Amino acid sequence: WNSRGHHSFHVIFQRTRKTSVDGEDGEGTKPTPPTFRFETWPTEFRTITQGFGNNPAYYAQFNLAGHEGIDIKATQGSQICCVAPGTVKLIYPSPTGHNYGIHVRVEHADGYETIYAHLQTVFVQEGQAVTAGAVLGLADHTGNVIGDPADHLHLTLKHRGETLAGYPNN
Repeated sequence: WNSRGHHSFHVIFQRTRKTSVDGEDGEGTKPTPPTFRFETWPTEFRTITQGFGNNPAYYAQFNLAGHEGIDIKATQGSQICCVAPGTVKLIYPSPTGHNYGIHVRVEHADGYETIYAHLQTVFVQEGQAVTAGAVLGLADHTGNVIGDPADHLHLTLKHRGETLAGYPNN
């Protein structure tokens, strides 16, 4: 029963400030929890085929400490869905010329951005508001793809203003 709209999972990415015993941050206020969270799974499959940070030797050629997202099983032509509400920031429509191939970038609340890569086709437009579960496009293996199976979704999560050592692009 893990189809879109019927979830047995819940993913939250959250950063908080160090708080005192009374729950206040260093400035005398209680921190506000972020409003961004994953609300749906982006493919019809629940299999991660490559995790974050995997294969550091391979990704060194791109000046990365390892794989900078996660790869999720998706068969060629299967639907790729947006994980949370947001606005389509950018569409790269060509299967060549970028490591991600055809991809969509969606801006979310609290400065978060998700990238959906290696697509076959895109169904949304730049500037379009999208909901969690909205179909962004169809899966494929465009761009720089390794592994078996070649068809999959590469999903990256970024947060404006933050970097992680070895990953220079937020």
